[in-house]
Amino acid sequence: MPVCSGTDCQVSYKTLTSLPYYALFLFISLMISCSNNEQKELKPPAPVEQKDDTIYYEVSVDRLRMRSQPGLNSETITLLPEKVVVKYWGEHSQDETTVNLRGQSITAPWFRVVHGRYDGWVFSGALDIMEEEDGQDHLIIPGQRVGPIYAADTEQEIIDRVGGENVIRGDYVLGEGESVQATYLYPSSADELILLWLEEDFTHLREVRIARSNAPWQTIEGIKVGSTLKDVVTANEGDFLMTGFGWDYGGSTLSWQDGHFDDHLAITFSEPERIHRDLEGDQSLSSSNQRLQRTNPAVKVIRVLF
Repeated sequence: MPVCSGTDCQVSYKTLTSLPYYALFLFISLMISCSNNEQKELKPPAPVEQKDDTIYYEVSVDRLRMRSQPGLNSETITLLPEKVVVKYWGEHSQDETTVNLRGQSITAPWFRVVHGRYDGWVFSGALDIMEEEDGQDHLIIPGQRVGPIYAADTEQEIIDRVGGENVIRGDYVLGEGESVQATYLYPSSADELILLWLEEDFTHLREVRIARSNAPWQTIEGIKVGSTLKDVVTANEGDFLMTGFGWDYGGSTLSWQDGHFDDHLAITFSEPERIHRDLEGDQSLSSSNQRLQRTNPAVKVIRVLF
């Protein structure tokens, strides 16, 4: 707030010359302060920079270095695994770099991209643009995306991408009387996805659930709703642990036991119509259990966690 303004800051020459030196110094300081404050108040606010439309790229090599600046000698921020998806808004380096990738010499600029909480520069020759397909992309990549839904998406970004007519909010029952507010994508259709958010803030995606019996979504290994326990063992390249049946969290995977899958994927199996009591209750079962193998339950719900 200005110390003084307008006519309040005026003083006669006679008054000025009659002031002691220390008072004169104080008066001049106040006048300068007044002038500076008035100038600051007149400054318009800085404009907010707006980003262009997002372009999605998929990393085509494993352990791609994200760097703090364009160039091979700048600091490494993180390593991006193959097939991870990054966001790009058009900022690129003026200079190009030649890099040998998988035995091929590639010359390309650097792109500034975002993946999750990481923001940095990557060699664009190691990126493949994700072209919009005629049909829906139903691929599940645990920890990264489910079709058009990406780990770093907010609800508003999803609405902008697929259209508001394909998105609604509603209650979702987790189990044992607990329910949360969720986002339903393509509700009441075979493509339906259930999006759950951290603290229901609709900006930090926690997981996507797939539960429709005829859902087309599937992993690269071909696991989808309706796949059998034996199918999952094969895809995991080994046995896994799951809970017993007969309660709210029954038939759910507990550990992949260092198999092909990791904690970004969880599966719930349907309870068989006829089941031995040894397979019931809050207990840990191995997929190698002979009784479980004979019943060979089907996948009921797929959970993709981020």
